[in-house]
Amino acid sequence: MDTPEWRAAYNACLPKLSDYETELGHNLALQQGYAALKAGPDWAHFNTAQRKLIDDALRDFHLAGVDLPADKKARLRDMSQQLSKLTAKFGENVLDATQGWFKHVSDEAGVAGIPVIALEQAREAAANRKLEGYVFTLDYPSYAAVITYAEDRELRAGIRLRKASHTGRHARPPDFEPAGAGLHQDARTDRGGADEARPEEVLA
Repeated sequence: MDTPEWRAAYNACLPKLSDYETELGHNLALQQGYAALKAGPDWAHFNTAQRKLIDDALRDFHLAGVDLPADKKARLRDMSQQLSKLTAKFGENVLDATQGWFKHVSDEAGVAGIPVIALEQAREAAANRKLEGYVFTLDYPSYAAVITYAEDRELRAGIRLRKASHTGRHARPPDFEPAGAGLHQDARTDRGGADEARPEEVLA
């Protein structure tokens, strides 16, 4: 379900969801609880899975910025909120682009190879738009039927290219490039031998 009301409600909750995740990652008392488990006498008796869980939790706290000073934690919180808004807007644009595009095919030869069930759905989609013939969209059942079964090479290539463009650059919000570049600059890391970010470098 996607309506303006649902979008408004979801976007209104985004800052709260982002704040919750940030505050959880910055919860020093919880991080210290995990650290105490690793430093305590029971560590020697933990099995491999239990040790892995604790080590991963401590890593995640570190990567979330639990060790950062208060001012940099606040900056990270603002960055997380901005990123969540951009991500949501990107998703909305992808959905709008997917729902807004369709391919109209009027001749039977153009739909050769496509299963009957898919053709019935395409015929119904055309009728809903007051068109003769068939209408194919970027919704997965319609898209998959064309890509998998259509004998018309141009039809397959056209819908595949449109799908790629709608889920890529054209779906980005107008401010995605400068904002994304800024976040990337803030989040650049020295990965070294491990695929881990260092918060003290991210927010330096």
